[in-house]
Amino acid sequence: MPQVTFCGKNASVPINGFDGFAEEELSMRVESVSNDNSRFMHYDDLCQLMKAAPMSKKFHTISIEGIDEISPDFLAFLVAAFRKTLILHIGNAAYDAVSCGCIMAGLMMPDGIGSLRLLPPPNDYRISSHAANLLFNGLGSAASLQMLEIDLYFEEHAAIGAPLIKAIQSNCTLTDLTLYLEEFEDATVLPKILRAAVLDTKIERIHLECPWKFLTSDLEILSRQDCTLEDLTLCLLKPSAVAANTSVSGQSTTKNKSVKELTIREAEIRMPQIVEVIGLFTSLTHLSLEYCGISDLSPLDHLLLGDQVILQSLSFECNQVEERDAMEFLTKLPRMKSLVHLELGGNPFLRSESCLAALEDAVSMNTTLQSLPLPPFEKPEGRCEKSFLTTRVPLSLNRLGRQYLLDVPSKSFPENLWPLVLERAMKLKYFSFHDDFYSASMESTRVDVVYWLLREKMLVL
Repeated sequence: MPQVTFCGKNASVPINGFDGFAEEELSMRVESVSNDNSRFMHYDDLCQLMKAAPMSKKFHTISIEGIDEISPDFLAFLVAAFRKTLILHIGNAAYDAVSCGCIMAGLMMPDGIGSLRLLPPPNDYRISSHAANLLFNGLGSAASLQMLEIDLYFEEHAAIGAPLIKAIQSNCTLTDLTLYLEEFEDATVLPKILRAAVLDTKIERIHLECPWKFLTSDLEILSRQDCTLEDLTLCLLKPSAVAANTSVSGQSTTKNKSVKELTIREAEIRMPQIVEVIGLFTSLTHLSLEYCGISDLSPLDHLLLGDQVILQSLSFECNQVEERDAMEFLTKLPRMKSLVHLELGGNPFLRSESCLAALEDAVSMNTTLQSLPLPPFEKPEGRCEKSFLTTRVPLSLNRLGRQYLLDVPSKSFPENLWPLVLERAMKLKYFSFHDDFYSASMESTRVDVVYWLLREKMLVL
């Protein structure tokens, strides 16, 4: 018997209906547990709940976890769930041919699921080729699916490459694709998956996490004029043993103009190859290089310095940037006029007093940077918190438009704009040191920002 948890503003849902909640308010989590409590329900009760609801009412998300025994009652519930949710997550569950067949049928339904996540099964359970083919047939014919994430283990990885590629090519609705294929050994499959996702599809975001003996020629498909891809994540890239893998930077005339966000994570290729990959994209506004063993940031200068740069967000979290290279980067930070968001946590230089002091000075002189998350766990003890507090005011000023205030001559600045500027300052969200940047703990009157805004403008007068 499964344990059922309802999450949302109206978490108490009567068995006879969905009265009183909106779709965005309610999610359902179904999982197998051994001990009994009041949240246990039979699958037939869940099916009855689905049927009792008006056709227009749906759960925002249904999560199914820990179902290692596929029963007829569960399959009936699974089929019912397809018509009653916008997003379906299945994890730690046995994916046999019958359940994959149900998923296939659900994907083919008109006005069906828009987002599907299939997460790892229990105890190294491996999906048969027959079950995988059913699943991929559903993917190829999905009527409403826009987001797909697959993190599964298959009995024969070599046998699923072709049906997976065919499914991606056949699908007409998918815009967001995430594949965790860590067991793939055939290096030719991954470029083919990328090619299938780019040619004649609507896919805008691709996340590939798989060991890839990488050649820059594998990305040439992205240079097509009809490429719609905007967000690309490449993980676990490995250096190729092929001698032809030489730098083509500056030689290739084919560049990608559609990709705006590029993430390279846990790569085993070195910085020259990383720069080579970056060089294939001419319209990047967001770049993330995480867990790549990077120590020297100077190869990225062409993306950060100059009048024509467009990069707005840079993350080099969890790398190996030491004090010397960090100091060189920080001396250039005031001149990075396009950068709005910077993440640098998890690097050794954050343990240096002199580097943190240089960071504070650099941020105070940069007029565009608006977001700089600093990790509270870095050493020396409490020093990052002090840097957070010190950089908070200039970052807040930048969010209010400090660059414009400084660029405009004092006599030409319209006085009637000051009430609007001050009103924005009064509404500026306050972030505590322990908050995520995107979640304000409270909204408060930022008297300190108002004061410094006036003071800085007065200094320019």
